[in-house]
Amino acid sequence: MAETRPFAAFEWGLAWRYLRARRQEGFLSLIAGFSILGISLGVATLIIVLAVWNGFEREFLDRVLGFNGHVVMRAYEGADGRGLIFGHGEIVAKVLNDRDVTAAIPYTEGAAIAQSRRASLGILVRGLDTDGLRNNKLLSEQIDETALESLSAGKGVILGRRLAETAGVGVGDLIKLVSPEGDRTPFGIIPRTKDYTVSGIFEAGMFTIDNTFAFLDFDEAQLFFGYGGNATSIEIMLADPNDVECPDPQAQSCVLRRLLMAGNDQVYLRDWRHSSEGFLNFVKEQRNVVALVLGLIVLVAALNIISSLTILVKDKVEDIAVLRTMGTSRGSVMRVFLISGTSIGVVGALLGLLLGVGVTSNIETLRAVITSLTGADPFSPEIYFIDKLPARLDPWETGLVVSFAILVSFVATLLPSRRAARTDPVEALRYE
Repeated sequence: MAETRPFAAFEWGLAWRYLRARRQEGFLSLIAGFSILGISLGVATLIIVLAVWNGFEREFLDRVLGFNGHVVMRAYEGADGRGLIFGHGEIVAKVLNDRDVTAAIPYTEGAAIAQSRRASLGILVRGLDTDGLRNNKLLSEQIDETALESLSAGKGVILGRRLAETAGVGVGDLIKLVSPEGDRTPFGIIPRTKDYTVSGIFEAGMFTIDNTFAFLDFDEAQLFFGYGGNATSIEIMLADPNDVECPDPQAQSCVLRRLLMAGNDQVYLRDWRHSSEGFLNFVKEQRNVVALVLGLIVLVAALNIISSLTILVKDKVEDIAVLRTMGTSRGSVMRVFLISGTSIGVVGALLGLLLGVGVTSNIETLRAVITSLTGADPFSPEIYFIDKLPARLDPWETGLVVSFAILVSFVATLLPSRRAARTDPVEALRYE
């Protein structure tokens, strides 16, 4: 009856004995150990890298969408070279009537120079009203009511953290803003300048935002840039960001078409896909390439399984012959070595899973340790745009990596296992 049951108890026991190498079989044990090590490192590295890519992509999108919205409505440049949305209040009212829109916030944006005692810096100044700042996911929790009151009075400015650090200013300090688009006089264009009190400092967690942006009150920014009460953009938030993907852009069900109609001929739209298209394509391509390269580590480790099982079969040829003469079937012999080889893969994959999940869960701590030991930040915000190393485990992706490692290990055992099953007991025992 034992022979009719797949993977009988004696097969498991025999496979386990073969994996426990004796002293004279130390070389075989060494190869098996390297196989487990290679698979575990391959699986762990693949899990960590994919988690970092996923976290990086998600963090980037969350911060970009939280700062800029799902769709941005802008105006074409006019004869004066400035893109101003005339009658933005009416357009905002039409946009808010759309069933898929949750918020529509007009703002004014322009380039300026920030001057302090320490430095002169090129920045982007965005004018928002207090409601717009409260609705901004990245800013609302960091800016208190005192800062908003100072901003709405037209006396305060809110700076990004890195911008404030570079300028050497803090809350309560004065900073001068200079607009390159100045007033025309008989003596030429005189830049507009005005001193503002730093009423607040925000941190979006993205280097380009924290190092570049400053906020003024909406009306104050219009006066500062001379935009005559007009907005330069309207930030639109949707109930579902994926609604920007329309199968038929001309259909009435397409939210982008409805928004474009609400804005008339003077505006165009930029949704979050286009604003981040280059980055998202880069992330996807790099993730696929890295996954392919790291997957080769698992394949190399699988070759070690083939080597170790081939040596094991050659070393146990007499045992196999004896088992065959005792009535053990070829299938049973094959299963013994399948269990031995696949067990190496399973142990390696599980160790890699534990290592990968452990490193991913503490990746920011490890980054801090590496930075303190080497003095160099392996994840510089100036290069990667985000100030923290993100990691996001995808259970489906992680399970796929572990399953791939086990499958490759199983396939690697087929050839030596079949060779063991085909051992002729007469030939093996002829000279014994």
